[in-house]
Amino acid sequence: MAKIIMFGNQKGGIGKSTLSILAANALAGSEFEYKVLIIDNDTQRSVTSIRQYDTEIVAEEYEDDFEFPYDVKALTYAQIRDKIVDFDRDYDFVFIDTPGRIDLEEDIKQQEITKLLSFVDFVFVPFKGGALNLDSTLRYSKLLLDIQELRKDKPRPLSLYGLVNFYRENAITDQELKEEIDYLQSNTNIVFMNAKMRQYALYERLNTYKSIYIEGRTSNKARKSFSTWFDEFLRIILK
Repeated sequence: MAKIIMFGNQKGGIGKSTLSILAANALAGSEFEYKVLIIDNDTQRSVTSIRQYDTEIVAEEYEDDFEFPYDVKALTYAQIRDKIVDFDRDYDFVFIDTPGRIDLEEDIKQQEITKLLSFVDFVFVPFKGGALNLDSTLRYSKLLLDIQELRKDKPRPLSLYGLVNFYRENAITDQELKEEIDYLQSNTNIVFMNAKMRQYALYERLNTYKSIYIEGRTSNKARKSFSTWFDEFLRIILK
């Protein structure tokens, strides 16, 4: 049975697709070799575009027998609904990359992202300094908590975690973010990961076939930071 994971936030530009790719690369990489799928449900098709570009690069640099470490499928909600049982059987981990925004003025139960959440085991909500609209984020977080409450007695309950992304130590925006997160936690009781995803250029040079995870000591600060975050992420999703 697969663990189905979503990185979600009401705000766009928060790094959801990047987090999905970095985590999938590590899970499917040589250190772990899990069977992984990313479902690209985002209308921008960010993950699909990166995989298409990678396919062109691979054709130039590698032999014909090269295989990507995991699958990427661009699917609509209806296609996901029809195939989710197969995905649950065939993979260890499935990431669903979704559109960035929910229309908080419409009936939330009728929106596709809410329907997708019925398949999901883990939602990780990324936050970054200077990008937090407390009103919309609070409503979005409470929506997730409502869904979590509805599923608490189900065979597959929903687990919800917050995480800090694009972290820059001592930046004014991140000092403000700490205060905003404290406010959110006091109003929603969302559990936040201890490890933060720091801001490094390495994370922006994305591909869908090379893991940057490294076990043990390294002088590469970006890889060390990601690996620390990923170790905690892995402990959570393996519970």
